[in-house]
Amino acid sequence: MPSNQLNSNSNKIIVGNPLVKKGVASSSIPTDLITFQLDQTCVLVKPTQHYQDALDIAQKEFFYELSNVPRERLAFSIIENGNGDRRKLRISEGAWSTLVSKLPQGSIIHITIRPDPEAKAPPPQYLEVPNGPQTTLGLRHSRSDSGISSHPHSTKNNGMFSWLGSGK
Repeated sequence: MPSNQLNSNSNKIIVGNPLVKKGVASSSIPTDLITFQLDQTCVLVKPTQHYQDALDIAQKEFFYELSNVPRERLAFSIIENGNGDRRKLRISEGAWSTLVSKLPQGSIIHITIRPDPEAKAPPPQYLEVPNGPQTTLGLRHSRSDSGISSHPHSTKNNGMFSWLGSGK
C-alpha cells in the first residue's frame, strides 16, 4: 500500500511518515498548507491564525485518536534544529498566530497529548520475595518448622546444629 493515500470522505491526504523523511520536496507542497502529525500519521491542513481553531482541526482530523481527549491536554510543538541539536518546542496559545505566519511551507506541527494532571499515580511496585529457601551467610534454612533449626543458638538438639550442645 502506498504511504500517501487520498481519503475520499474528507479530501485529506494522509501520509505514513513526515514528508521530509519520505523524500517529498517541500516545494511540491502548496504554500498554504502545513502538516499536523500525531504519532506516525500526518495530515496536510490549512493553517489557521487562532490556536482554538487549530485544536478544532486537530480533533476533527484525528477524530478516533483525540475524540475522548480534553482540549486542555492537547499540545502543539515543532522540532528545532539548531547547533546540531534537535529539540522539541511546545507552541503556547499566545505564540500560535506569530509562529504560524512565519512557518515555511509544509512545516510539521506535532500534536501531543499531555498527561492528565488529575490522574493519580499508581502505588509503588515492590519486588517480590522469591519462595525458595532463604540463605543467611551462605547457610540454607527453611521457613517452615521442619525440625531443622534456623538459628545457631537454638536449644533444639536435632537438626543442623545439634552437635553444638549435645556433648558428644
